[in-house]
Amino acid sequence: MATILNHQNIESDAGLVAKIIAHDSETPSANELHWHQALEITFMMDWPESVIVIGQNRSIHNSGDIWLVNPMQIHNYKALYKVAEPTALTILFPYNFLADIYGDISRGYFELNLQRREALWRFGNEIWSLHHSDAKDAKILQDIQLLQLLQELVTYHFRYRDEVDGHNELTFSVGRTAEITNFVMTHYADEINTDSIARQLNYSEAYIARLVKSEMGITVTQLINLVRADHAKHLIDTTNYRLDDIAVQVGFKNVKNMNRWMKRYFGNGSKSFRNQ
Repeated sequence: MATILNHQNIESDAGLVAKIIAHDSETPSANELHWHQALEITFMMDWPESVIVIGQNRSIHNSGDIWLVNPMQIHNYKALYKVAEPTALTILFPYNFLADIYGDISRGYFELNLQRREALWRFGNEIWSLHHSDAKDAKILQDIQLLQLLQELVTYHFRYRDEVDGHNELTFSVGRTAEITNFVMTHYADEINTDSIARQLNYSEAYIARLVKSEMGITVTQLINLVRADHAKHLIDTTNYRLDDIAVQVGFKNVKNMNRWMKRYFGNGSKSFRNQ
């Protein structure tokens, strides 16, 4: 069964608080629209001019630019030409880690404050250098820089929803989408649906359905079950819990229901992951 949209399961690199991707000539010049439960920030070091799509926003970025994607936002990039030795750095902080370390994440979203561009680049360049270092303490130093980068982001680049100007349609919709996805990621194990989310957040069902579809390309039901499937896969990979218990714990009715959604998103049912 085909997936609804390309979804990536993001986990931190061993020994680090984030996943680091150092892009080079082996990196594809374009990728498909996709999404994941992680905060993503990309530093375009020596990278060709590219079209970057994030949610409903389409923009052109060049070397020296930084772009940021909130958890659960659809995004992709397409380079408009090739360069001999392209370099770029992507850092991804998994949502569960963010929620554990910064409780206010459910109350807003991240938006680049370009007045802090130089500070961000200092972190990007230092993390890039440490990522390529053979020093024994390189990972320790990377973790320090990653946490300091995260502190920079939550201090200067985080916006609370109640502070957002409703007249800025793009910013407003990003904030509302973050509110919905944060609610789902917090209450996925409960009996939630479009109606209950609408009542809790004081929006109409039609508005929530339309916003999720336009920003993420999926329905609210698909969003809920993707989050459940993602958590189920994590429990299967990291625990010895019975599959029946995992299904109920993450909000599915039973294993059959869990398998249906796992096959849809990951291509395989729960037993195949347990046997890996």
